[in-house]
Amino acid sequence: MKLIRQITDLNKAINKEKNLGFVPTMGCLHKGHEFLIKKSKKMCKKTLVSIFVNPTQFNDKNDYKNYPKNLRKDLKILKKLKVDFVYLPTVNQIY
Repeated sequence: MKLIRQITDLNKAINKEKNLGFVPTMGCLHKGHEFLIKKSKKMCKKTLVSIFVNPTQFNDKNDYKNYPKNLRKDLKILKKLKVDFVYLPTVNQIY
């Protein structure tokens, strides 16, 4: 499982992939995410999962601040599922 934090590194890693599944998440992974990841792995040669808590999706700043985050647990789940790539962008990279 390759952890990717920069968009340039992401582009290099997936540039030549012809059959790549993508599962975007906001972290705090659960059984629904696991189902989508397993489906992607069955349908595609490689799977990319992103974890990005998007601040623009929250009307209340406190909701954003209090959104559950447990990157260590999420990465443990993704490693167990044998995800190929995990993209962890910052807000500045997205906007």
